[in-house]
Parts: sequence; structure tokens; C-alpha cells
Amino acid sequence: MNNKIHSLSNASLKTLIRQRFILTDLLMKISEVSEVTVLEIQSKKRKRELADIRAAYMVIARETTSASLGLIASMVNCDHCMVCYAKKTMEVKEKRMIYNEIKTKLGYENNFGMA
Repeated sequence: MNNKIHSLSNASLKTLIRQRFILTDLLMKISEVSEVTVLEIQSKKRKRELADIRAAYMVIARETTSASLGLIASMVNCDHCMVCYAKKTMEVKEKRMIYNEIKTKLGYENNFGMA
């Protein structure tokens, strides 16, 4: 029984490490295409540009990974409810343009389209 628990813990740990690696890679790609540093995206600054890029990251991470809301949020120093709010934020037309631009530069398909 102890071996089963230990192997489940190892599998969970491996999954967590893999997800963090994928999220870090995505964060670096978004930093590159948006010409904003990773540290700026992870900062608590509330400038519109940074907040929009941060929200786009959270939505793209949610769409392209199976990572938990908490894990996605921890990558940009916020809490899980901000990940949920980011999806609503990106649905606003002007912010959707930023989201679509980042997804296009990353080579992902646009989910919101241009209205």
C-alpha cells in the first residue's frame, strides 16, 4: 500500500513539474512576442498593457494546458480567481484584439475571432 501512495506522489510531482515547465515556456514566448519582460508580466504593476498581457497569458495557458487555475495564477503572482476573471476580460472587444494578436504571433488559432 505504501508503494502505491509513493508512486502516486511521484506521478503527481512529475506532472506538476511538467506543467510548470510548459507554463514557464509559454510565459517566455508571450514575453518575447509582446516585447515585455517576464518579470514585468509577473509583477504586481497594474498598467493596462501589462494587465492585458497577463490576462492573455492566463487565458492561453488555460486553453492550451491542463494546469490548475492555482498553478497558472502562481506563475504570474496572482490567485486563481484572477484566471477566471481573465477570460471575461479578454471577451471585451479592445482586449480581444490584444489576445488575438498574441495568439497569432504564438501560432495558435484565435478562439474569440474579431467582431
